[in-house]
Amino acid sequence: MQQETITFQLATHFLPKIALRLECLHRIIDEACTEHHPVIHHYALQKVIETIHLIQKPELKSRFLKELMRIEHSVNKTNTISSELYARLFTQIQILSHTVGRFGEDIHQDPFLHSIRTAQSSQHLDCEIHPPQLILWMESHPEIRQEQLSQWLNSLRLLHDTVRIYLSLLRNSADYFQISLINGFYQQQLPPALPVI
Repeated sequence: MQQETITFQLATHFLPKIALRLECLHRIIDEACTEHHPVIHHYALQKVIETIHLIQKPELKSRFLKELMRIEHSVNKTNTISSELYARLFTQIQILSHTVGRFGEDIHQDPFLHSIRTAQSSQHLDCEIHPPQLILWMESHPEIRQEQLSQWLNSLRLLHDTVRIYLSLLRNSADYFQISLINGFYQQQLPPALPVI
């Protein structure tokens, strides 16, 4: 335990925070696609709904596009990334430029997810009562739930490709600091001006 390393990613701006959260949600949903237990699938369904909530506004796609274009412009001046990563960046910019609407447009129109979201928004915080369509879904065969989770994940492929490229660019350009914890605690102020790629 003493020799283990933990990489902690501290996002100080809106887009990296959203990207890290979307990456985490994608991992949870992806892992649930191979599981069989209804509780795991219910948790993954909650994460699908959280993802939909995060990407509801169409400006998220334009923010990612502008940020990727800004990174491409700065990379053209400095040549700081590999040619493979640059090719992926260029391709993703082209794909985002030619995609109309918001991320996962068809997942926003899914009637089952819409009914679950509507039922959840009308519930009080005192108690959680599952709507009948959710109970029916949770009692269906695991293969059916796995297939639906996979379909929803597939409809968010453009989003996850964009997030993966964006975070790989940030991680490749980040400075990492080694920190030793004394009795499990560490405290340090953030630098006054954090560098941006």
